[in-house]
Amino acid sequence: MAAAEKTTALEPIVLPEVLPASIVPGEDLPPEPPWNRNKGGRPPIRISLDEVYKLARLHPTVEEAASWFGVTAASMYQRLQQPAFRGAWERGRENGKLSLRRMQLRRASEGNTAMLIWLGKQMLGQADAPGTLKVASESNTKISVRIEMVQIEGEAA
Repeated sequence: MAAAEKTTALEPIVLPEVLPASIVPGEDLPPEPPWNRNKGGRPPIRISLDEVYKLARLHPTVEEAASWFGVTAASMYQRLQQPAFRGAWERGRENGKLSLRRMQLRRASEGNTAMLIWLGKQMLGQADAPGTLKVASESNTKISVRIEMVQIEGEAA
């Protein structure tokens, strides 16, 4: 390498912006997290709480959400410690559950037998085994009751 080609300082690498369109500064952004107050290093990626809510409706894992927003999973876990961020995440997940339940009930009302059976098991505690009822008590102790038909002597079944 010739002496004229050597440089003493490293030139910064400019990367193209390839972030999802959802990473835009918004008015509803949480305050700067305490772990990012150090002015050294890369500035934090700002994530709109509205986008957190919308993504959480799809029930992604924290790792999937981190990938979507272009941050590490550790960063997502840290941000989920913020009350505003956590609230948006949980509201989105609960809204996603509600949407799923609404679709299931619609399918069941249209006569989808499999959905009726599944919802009966999930929401009403119904079981496949005839005569078996499982009940959860307030102390979270499961009680199993089995009902059997017996023939009394002298009576026809």
